[in-house]
Amino acid sequence: LTIDTGAPMVSVTSPAGGSTTGDNTPAISGSAEAGSGVVTVTIYSGVTATGMPVQTLTATVNPSGSYTVDATTLGDGSYTAVASQTDAAGNRGTSAPVTFTVDTAGPVTTDATASPNPVETGKSLTITARVSDAQTGGSRITSAAYSLNGSTYAPMSAGTGFDSVTEDVTVTISTGLTTGVYNVCVRGTDAAGNIGGPMCFLLAVYDSAGGFVTGGGWINSPAGACQRADICKDAVGRANFGFVSKYQRGATVPTGQTQFQFQAGNLNFHSSAYEWLVVSGHRAQYQGSGTINGTGDYGFKLTAVDNGNTGDQFRIQIWLKNTDGSRGPTVYDNQPGASEPDVNTGANSGTVIAGGNIDIKR
Repeated sequence: LTIDTGAPMVSVTSPAGGSTTGDNTPAISGSAEAGSGVVTVTIYSGVTATGMPVQTLTATVNPSGSYTVDATTLGDGSYTAVASQTDAAGNRGTSAPVTFTVDTAGPVTTDATASPNPVETGKSLTITARVSDAQTGGSRITSAAYSLNGSTYAPMSAGTGFDSVTEDVTVTISTGLTTGVYNVCVRGTDAAGNIGGPMCFLLAVYDSAGGFVTGGGWINSPAGACQRADICKDAVGRANFGFVSKYQRGATVPTGQTQFQFQAGNLNFHSSAYEWLVVSGHRAQYQGSGTINGTGDYGFKLTAVDNGNTGDQFRIQIWLKNTDGSRGPTVYDNQPGASEPDVNTGANSGTVIAGGNIDIKR
């Protein structure tokens, strides 16, 4: 006759208590008594092992006394796992509860910007942004990074190190960038290993050796601005711009680059050629050609007003070219319904920008 009154020793060792995982079907593993039957793993929603379980799983104990079982799909949030085992004598052993967090959503990046923007070639600039997981899982931010024109992401820093759910991140680029317009993107990574989607903006880099107009920032694109029904008609929201236009010494046409990105409307305009540039006091206007979303042949006219600290103005008109190259139907105009802009008087010269800066020099 054998008398057995000892309960099996059972534990949950993975996920570790207080840990965060990006796996929504995490493996629950631990130790139990070999030869004493299966282990039952009960998972509760929240930070205590109370209420109705969300999952009850069973696992076979290996001869070495270990077990593993995969949870079925769990939503993002906190969970508590408890393992139990009953031996042949009816003794029941129960593990200590282990609380862990499932977080499968990446952090959100906001307020990405550069200062100064535009920036003179050869000068340093600082990129800043806010990265937060507060609304997407609540995990600590572990890193942030930026990219220029699709290059490999490079690290950014946080003021006191990456130790919070929300971090203000920054990086200073001290090596001068060459003239042009750069697409700058910032993204973050949380403790669960989730990489959030990037927030991007346009950075204009100019050469101050001659007369030029340059700008970088964004506008609030109004209803009716986009007339292209297949991609952005009736869309509203933030639209990023970045541009440089100047005459090189002895040249008869200006050089530079213009980008206009209206993400809510899936419209990405990129210049391919300039035709002319007029600078009149603190106002400038230039015209050229470009593509939308990498295709087509479109004309455009950009009008910019440098009002110093009182609110710069921006207007871009984009149209489909007719077969003879003449101006066809309007595709986009952020001052819809207004007459043609007058660079000399400033009439119909666009809307006040929501952020960024425009710089005009003669």
